Amino acid sequence: MYKNVLSVGIFDILHPGHIRLFEFAKSISQNLTVALIDDTKHSTREINVRKKEILKCGLVDNVIVLDEDLNTEATLEKFDAVIQGSEFEENEAFKNFVSKLSEKVKLIYWGAGISLRPTMASNKNISRIA
Repeated sequence: MYKNVLSVGIFDILHPGHIRLFEFAKSISQNLTVALIDDTKHSTREINVRKKEILKCGLVDNVIVLDEDLNTEATLEKFDAVIQGSEFEENEAFKNFVSKLSEKVKLIYWGAGISLRPTMASNKNISRIA
């Protein structure tokens, strides 16, 4: 179990895949924070509406805001793990963002595989869940 887990995304329309991601992240953490990207190019909804919807789902403890370049005023060193959708695996901005975190942070990619049950295959500090 991790103490503080982070998940990053735009979360424009909160859908069942996001909820499953949050459920899994919450199941392995004491505190789940979502870093919401304020990206007006890829989002049709205002940041405060998305933030309120994420908190309303009841699985997320905190929401912080990142600008479109993934910068934030929040302290990022406190996170033990980052759980991310598999679409972020090749995202350079996300890789740069993760490099700002502590080397001790476990990076876990969550993807939609054949099974909806998560399985972990560890490779140093990176796991893939399908």
